Amino acid sequence: MAVIEQQVSIEAPIEKVYEYIAHPERNKEWIPDVLESVKLTEGPNGPGSRFRFVTRAPLGLRVTAEAAIVTMDPPHLLEFCSTRGFDHCGRWELEARDGVTLVRFRIRYRLSRMEAVVMRAAGLNQFVSQHVEESIEGLRRALANGKATS
Repeated sequence: MAVIEQQVSIEAPIEKVYEYIAHPERNKEWIPDVLESVKLTEGPNGPGSRFRFVTRAPLGLRVTAEAAIVTMDPPHLLEFCSTRGFDHCGRWELEARDGVTLVRFRIRYRLSRMEAVVMRAAGLNQFVSQHVEESIEGLRRALANGKATS
């Protein structure tokens, strides 16, 4: 599996940062290439909650994936894994530091042989790395400018 890690410091309380990332149905608000983020299950978000995402990928491709929350430990940890489509797992770790929240994000992903051939040609590894970097920066901006509200 390929692994990409990023971190950022966000000038916001850890609870506010966690509350925002704990609602993946809002990913479209702050992740630049996400075209659609939809909750597929009823009730409050928690382990087992499922979501569908459509992302704009290189060469005009649209990548659809479904994922489920695996672990929630507010306000410090949120993990999710794909249940359909693009095979990936992500982990958000948050740490409070004097009014600032240190956010670490790690994504692991695996491609089928067919996907690897197509996506390697399309520059997927570079795209995923840039996507993660832009996503974490989008989170920082959304929280800094007050866009992220509970």
